[in-house]
Amino acid sequence: MKFARLTTVIFMASISLTACKRNTDAQPNVQSNTKSYDVVFAQCLAPQGNGGNYAATLTWVGEQIHVRIAEAKSLAQKGKRVGIYVGCMLGGSSGSVTAAVLSAILSNKNLLPSKTSQDILSIDEATLIANSMRYVAFSVDLNLHELVRFFGQAFWTQGSNFINQNALKPLISNLFGNDTPHWWKGATVDASKVLVDFAATIHLASTLTPQLVNKTISSAIANAELKAYRERGVRYVHELPEFESLKEIEATTSQSHEELSIGLHKQTQFIGQAADDFVAKQFSLSDYARRHLVDLGPNGGNYKLKKTIDASLATGICTITMAALVRSKEALQNQPMYRNLNPVVFCSKQTIDRILASALYRKHIAEGHPFATRFILAAVPTIRGGIAPSIREPNLMTPLRSRLANDELEVSEFYYPTMDKELNGSFTFTPMNARQVKKGTNEFVPHLGVAGGFPDRRITAWIASYFLVDAVTGHLAAKSAEVRTTLSLLGRANLRSAPAFHKNAVKNVFSASATDGDQNLADWMNFADSFCETMGSHIEKRLNGKIENVTVDWDVTKLPAAQKPGGASKLLVVRTINATRTQTHSSEKNTKLVFDPLIKTERGSRQFQPNPCKEQ
Repeated sequence: MKFARLTTVIFMASISLTACKRNTDAQPNVQSNTKSYDVVFAQCLAPQGNGGNYAATLTWVGEQIHVRIAEAKSLAQKGKRVGIYVGCMLGGSSGSVTAAVLSAILSNKNLLPSKTSQDILSIDEATLIANSMRYVAFSVDLNLHELVRFFGQAFWTQGSNFINQNALKPLISNLFGNDTPHWWKGATVDASKVLVDFAATIHLASTLTPQLVNKTISSAIANAELKAYRERGVRYVHELPEFESLKEIEATTSQSHEELSIGLHKQTQFIGQAADDFVAKQFSLSDYARRHLVDLGPNGGNYKLKKTIDASLATGICTITMAALVRSKEALQNQPMYRNLNPVVFCSKQTIDRILASALYRKHIAEGHPFATRFILAAVPTIRGGIAPSIREPNLMTPLRSRLANDELEVSEFYYPTMDKELNGSFTFTPMNARQVKKGTNEFVPHLGVAGGFPDRRITAWIASYFLVDAVTGHLAAKSAEVRTTLSLLGRANLRSAPAFHKNAVKNVFSASATDGDQNLADWMNFADSFCETMGSHIEKRLNGKIENVTVDWDVTKLPAAQKPGGASKLLVVRTINATRTQTHSSEKNTKLVFDPLIKTERGSRQFQPNPCKEQ
């Protein structure tokens, strides 16, 4: 249904100075009989973007929560009081849309009537959230109308012949980042139109009901396919046939394999149509049909989809992009070089305040950590303000070069440590007004030139870790005798040896020469690796937490799955479930694999890189 990049309890007490100086090195596992929980499983998520294959990211989020559920159930059966916390995620590019979907689901009062993103969930509540993420993942394929609109827009200025498949494939490859990208050169996709399909996905997430997610499987399929599904214990449309092992899936008979494959196809079609109908019925007459003609910007009126992305990102949910922060419009006439780019993180003001109050963050900034000081924190009031800068990529979408606070960027205030120290003589940890910075003789209007939401998963995980550490050592530790912490990462395998969009952008787009490119790429990889030495080490050693890394090959078709006529996202759903189950630390508690129609030829679930800091 949806289009992706194409190529991320609000604290009830105000943050006090005492909280700012809280000792984050303390173990959060102090036993107490007076606390509400014996154990809380804290989950934070940091994926890389994957373009039109973001069904993999949506599925992975839900499946990571299911892994925590399996751990929680094991302890609950022993009489322990357990809870699950999932209010921490940061994503770039298509991962920013996934973050927005999680934000919408955690804010959906149909699903969680009395909870916020910062609350601890019960096993049943977490299960509903996980299943809702999977339901949305099944629904993201573009329908025929959306395909015609998207490809018409993408190819109109290229003069491509839709009949000429030889011309179509290399152009699509280029559009989705498999060729050398350029900063906005040749970009034809109107980012404001892309937001329409994103908004529809987010609207589905924000209005989903338990009844829709938990429709029985007999609503979707029948006959031999239904029998094959039921023999594997499937009851609801979000469930999938399970097998004890990969060998058992490979050993299925041709007839059984065909029945399960047809069932998966019908299941996906049913969810896609049901999701479309569910959203459309919330609009009057032709309002939903004309959604691509409506302005969803801040001044676009009272249209329902605009109101959906006018909502704020939930506390703890953020997005990221690479960008150049400058002090005048003229500084953005030429494309920025790598040395001028910073990771810019977009969150709600409440989340930014939490990060700025983090004792660990302040320690790293005060020490002048060479990588921690690169992050720019930007407070945005809306979901749109978080995803609009993150979904843009070189050679893909229309440019975003403008004032930091305007109708496109919507930033209300920002914090850049280097600028803070320059203007104030020391680190004040006080955000600056995004409309105009005034300090002594310094007076300027900050502008931003967005390079793209392509940061490595470890760079993305870095800033999310400050929020996670604050939550674990703060309100979670106050409510539970023990907090079991997991930071989960998602991306491709072999980031060092295999070609990757983010490396290509750093080396070939934002570098002045081949030598400069080699130096920049070395710095980029050092930046990513430094997460392991700094934040990863802190989580593992100080919090006794774990870092989980899942790698998925999401290139199941020549076109990105969501944009393939006929849809292919279902293949990413089953592949990602299996990859997550086989690659997580807790996989021994959830060893069953779901049916994958490509399993006999595609061994995606066997990719295994448990440590993102040791990739070769």
